[in-house]
This record gives sequence, C-alpha cells and structure tokens, in this order.
Amino acid sequence: MRVLVLWTGMALLKQEKDNEALDDFTRAVESDSGKTEAGWILNRGLCHARLDNWKEAIKDYSTAISINPANPTALTNRGIIYQRRKMWETAIEDFSKAEAAADDSAGKGDALTHKAFCLLRLGKKKKALKAIDAACHTHNVQYACQYDGEDEIEKLDMNGAVGELPDEEEALEVNLR
Repeated sequence: MRVLVLWTGMALLKQEKDNEALDDFTRAVESDSGKTEAGWILNRGLCHARLDNWKEAIKDYSTAISINPANPTALTNRGIIYQRRKMWETAIEDFSKAEAAADDSAGKGDALTHKAFCLLRLGKKKKALKAIDAACHTHNVQYACQYDGEDEIEKLDMNGAVGELPDEEEALEVNLR
C-alpha cells in the first residue's frame, strides 16, 4: 500500500498536482508500515515549497537532512528557500554542503550557481565569480554575466559556444541603475 501511494504521489508531482501529491506523500511518511526514507520526506518538502508553505518545506528538508546529512538535493532545496527569504549566509552554508555532497556535475553546478547569487547579494563579487566559474567548469561551459545591482544576475550566458569572452573581471559587470 505504501509503495503504491508513493508512486501515485510521484505521478501527481510530475503533473504539478501538488496538493494531491502532498496528501499522498504525507500518508506514506506518516504510515507505520516500515522505515521512512529521506526521499519521501524530500518530495513532500518539494510539494510544500511549490505551495509556498515555506516553514513546512524547511521542516521536511531538515528532516530529510537529519536522515541523510549528505543529501545534496535536500540541502540545495532548503538553501533555495533560505535564498528566497533573503537569509543569504544560511543559504550559502546549505549550498556549500550540497556542493561537497553532490556526486554529479549537475548537483554541484546547481549548488554553486545558487551560492553565487547569494554571494552577489552580500556584495562578494569576487567569490561569486569564483563560484560561477566552478559551476561552469562542472558543466564544461563558458560564461558571461551581468549583475543587475540588486540580487539577481541580469544576464548569465552559460553556453559552450559563446565565442570570445571578456576576462573574469569584465564578465561580471555591475549595472547600478
């Protein structure tokens, strides 16, 4: 029964039927018929995040991390919520842990890219450039970016065929509007 509920939850999650998926993941997590897996709680956290239930999402991601402290997806997802809540330092901590825990280039690259956004928000442009450069190397691409002066990179071209790029200092161009 529990496995069927989980598969149904995954199908609903893919269809972006987040409320229904949340119900299924909650039933599976709260079932007393065996061990609860971090992935189930992680998926429930994703449903909460999509529904803007930030506190519940953080709680689920934190529980998934307590089950598996080296879970790069849970760390990155929780970091994204902290990033959206402008908790830059806390987000950077999660992204750094996710980067270290990820065993694939996509996981490392995602964590590094989000970390760069937070570093930019804190005014740490050189560290942000270093993180963007590392993210691009994990994906084997080149980059050029322009910072908007707020909390986002206005233009980030991570395309292997971008041609001649400016040096790193010129690649991060601050536009103070």
